Amino acid sequence: MYVNRQIGFPVIFFFSKFYLLKSLLLASAVYVGYEYFGLKFLEIPFIPIATIGTAVAFYVGFKNHASYERLWEARKIWGAITNISRSWAISVVSLVRDRKGDAGTCLRMIRRHLCWVNALRIQLRRGTTCSGDADSKLTHVKLVHIHQPPICYDTEMKTTLERFIEPGEREALEKCSNVASNVLKEQLKELTALKDDGVIDGFEHNSMQNLIYQCFDQQGAAERIKSFPFPRQYAHFSMLFVTIFNYLLPFGLIGELARAEHSLTWLMIPFTILISWIFLTMELVGDSSEDPFVTGLNDVPISAISINIERDLLEIMDEAELPAKLEPVNHILL
Repeated sequence: MYVNRQIGFPVIFFFSKFYLLKSLLLASAVYVGYEYFGLKFLEIPFIPIATIGTAVAFYVGFKNHASYERLWEARKIWGAITNISRSWAISVVSLVRDRKGDAGTCLRMIRRHLCWVNALRIQLRRGTTCSGDADSKLTHVKLVHIHQPPICYDTEMKTTLERFIEPGEREALEKCSNVASNVLKEQLKELTALKDDGVIDGFEHNSMQNLIYQCFDQQGAAERIKSFPFPRQYAHFSMLFVTIFNYLLPFGLIGELARAEHSLTWLMIPFTILISWIFLTMELVGDSSEDPFVTGLNDVPISAISINIERDLLEIMDEAELPAKLEPVNHILL
């Protein structure tokens, strides 16, 4: 997530430099052909181009709205996970530790929940929704986080299990394809054992069980966004229409400027670059929000949220040592 109030020119230029170069070359070629080689047939009426531009603007606006809905829903899911995590920690402390006097059981249940949060984060960060574009959104983040090694799913998951789960339980979880779901299953088992031992009654068991079911609901909602890509019929044709409009633009502008004042036809080049950049930026804004869980510039900072959840839960447990908050690097928070 980009956290600075203003997006700096280096970031804007990084994403649009190749498109700007293409617009410059095309506009320059049309200008030279029209003015120096007398290729007057390069001029085409501007009205159909303006009509196409209006249609493209509506289409890109629809795509951006749909992309933003995916991004905002992803953020709401992780906001709900934060709230559920706090409720779980309060319930475990008040109903298990304070009543049973067993800090070990309480800490194990808290750490297991933290394992679920981090396992879900790792699973959501594994790969991209669509094939063939694995590096398109990650390049800039890799440049500003150059000191960080590439994320390996298996290594990070193994480290998470070693950090939060006890050895006997860890061995079974390492073999699971969906670690997060099976962590919740283990949580339900221990909760039922506490009920059987008389530590919590049926009402309390049901209340805490519902919190675990809410975790399943939020995990499923996040997996739905991750596993179902933004419909390609909208994403592909949005970029295609923008490209068509930008290629036609200089052919329409040259004639309009020539009729207004022939000496100003050179203005076609900067106007083409500016208008093309605006349409391409609208397109790229939507494109960068399609998959909100990879380490892209505009994605939900689930690593930072996971650490904040861990800090909250350990603080509820009265733990003195808390992990440091994840700070933005070059205005980017992962």
